[in-house]
Amino acid sequence: MAANEGDAIAIASGAYFAKRKPVVLMQNSGLTNAVSPLTSLNYIFDLPILGFVSLRGEPGLKDEPQHELMGQITEDMLTLMRVEWEYLSDNIDNARQQIERAEAHMSQGKTFFLSQNSKKYLPAYRPLRQKSAAISAIRSRQYSPGWKHSQSLTTQKTAKPPDCHNRQNRAGTVRDRRRAE
Repeated sequence: MAANEGDAIAIASGAYFAKRKPVVLMQNSGLTNAVSPLTSLNYIFDLPILGFVSLRGEPGLKDEPQHELMGQITEDMLTLMRVEWEYLSDNIDNARQQIERAEAHMSQGKTFFLSQNSKKYLPAYRPLRQKSAAISAIRSRQYSPGWKHSQSLTTQKTAKPPDCHNRQNRAGTVRDRRRAE
């Protein structure tokens, strides 16, 4: 498990050298952490990664205010970084074809991302809820059917600190930008 999305990209790049097929999952709010390794490591050295990025703050859908801007610019960021991307289809046959296109693109040493609306997939992929904020690598394998040591999967979960959510004018906390104006 990586400390942040940039580290996840770097770890996945190392996994590529170990002849693995690296996959990185992230929320779009963490895409900014991945910019540096994607542009100065993967792009420069043709290191392919398959990335899945959730689309929090998607225009037209209600979401938390901190996701609004990233929801508007996620795809533009991927395009500016010259990362090929597509919206992940909810049709399994179409999704398989997308993975095939991604693999063909990655065979040329290029990174490929699939963007998905995080709310769209919640019924099928509900997150594991635990009292502890962190799950050890060994414990997380118990919840991953079919996990094999030879497979490479790097994930990153972001969370909002409780002190930053819907609180104003309190020392050490963050205020909603729109309310501060």
